[in-house]
Amino acid sequence: MQYFDKVVYTFSADNEPTGTIDSGEIVIFRTQDCFSNQMHSESQLVTSCDYSKMNPATGPLFVRDAQPGDVIKVELLDVQCDPIGTTTLPKIGPLWDKCETRTKRIPSRTARPSSMM
Repeated sequence: MQYFDKVVYTFSADNEPTGTIDSGEIVIFRTQDCFSNQMHSESQLVTSCDYSKMNPATGPLFVRDAQPGDVIKVELLDVQCDPIGTTTLPKIGPLWDKCETRTKRIPSRTARPSSMM
């Protein structure tokens, strides 16, 4: 089993694969939140984040023997979330100009497919 945690900030055919797997291989992706793990407390505002590192995606991954135009089936076997999530949305919603920008840390629960319980 291989683990992957390299992230990219743009979707492009030019992104180099983070690794190579065989068809059918089980892999683990370690991901980051949409802020690239830059938010650590409620006193921190999203305006302090590096916006060039927002919305990271883990990968890409090269699948041996896959050819351009092939369809690749992916099964999601498990999802585990960090125990704390962060929300902060400046300039969003109908009253954004009437509200101050704030950060809220929220306990989260991991959702698992019923077949995994």
